[in-house]
Order: sequence, then structure tokens, then C-alpha cells
Amino acid sequence: MAQNLGFADLTEDESLLVSVYRAWRESGQAKVTAERAIAHALAHDSIHPALSAAFALFEAMDSRQPGLAGRSALLTLDEERLLWLLTPGRRQNAPRGKGSPRDPARWCRKALDDARQNVRPLPAIARSGRDALEEKVAKASVARAWLL
Repeated sequence: MAQNLGFADLTEDESLLVSVYRAWRESGQAKVTAERAIAHALAHDSIHPALSAAFALFEAMDSRQPGLAGRSALLTLDEERLLWLLTPGRRQNAPRGKGSPRDPARWCRKALDDARQNVRPLPAIARSGRDALEEKVAKASVARAWLL
């Protein structure tokens, strides 16, 4: 079984993109307000020009794990799927936008490239297991403290 990706496996730009996705998902129904707040907070960051495309991709994605974002150093399956959708050459299971653009993943990939964001294809990201090990150690420490 493949190890989940963790933030330790990601570049700074990949980590920021996943963090933006987590913040967007945690906003619940208040997506427009969240998008404005995120855009304002990142107004001077290099990812800013790509945010509209990222939000369109987030909206188009079929979320299978609502409420699980932002709870761990490990990425959820939806967060890994986000990175997979941005992998050049992928063809199957791509979400379709509600309106334009027709392929929000391709639009987002181009916007991230234009903004010079270092977001690697998912198969190129090595799974170190570091975050998973740290979580296991932390859980074991909590369990040990509870037993004492």
C-alpha cells in the first residue's frame, strides 16, 4: 500500500496550493467570501495570478471526503487528486467546469506555470513517509502518556 503524501514531500509552492485548497474547503458554503479572503491574504504572493483558475478547479472537483481537509500533515485523497489533476498528460476522470473553462485542471496548470509555481507532476513527488512516521510517534506518545 502506497504511503500518503505529506507536506514534507512537497515543494513550498505545492504546500501553498494544498493549504489554499484546505482553507477553501473548510469555508463550507461561504466559498465566495473565502476566495476573497484568500486572494487578499495572498495579494503579494507569486501564486496570486493563478488563484482564479485554482478556485475554478476546486469548484469542479468532485469532493469525496468533505470535512477532512486541514487536519493532518498527511494529504487526503482529494488533495492528492488535486495534484494528479495538475499532472500534464492526464486524461481520465478530469472534472468539467460549470461554465467556462471546459477543462479547469488544464487552465489551472497553465496559470500555475505562468505564475512560475513549482508544482510537479504527482508521479514525480517522492513519498518519504516522514509525516506518517511523525504522526505515529505523536499518537504513540499520547497513548503512552494516557497509560501513565
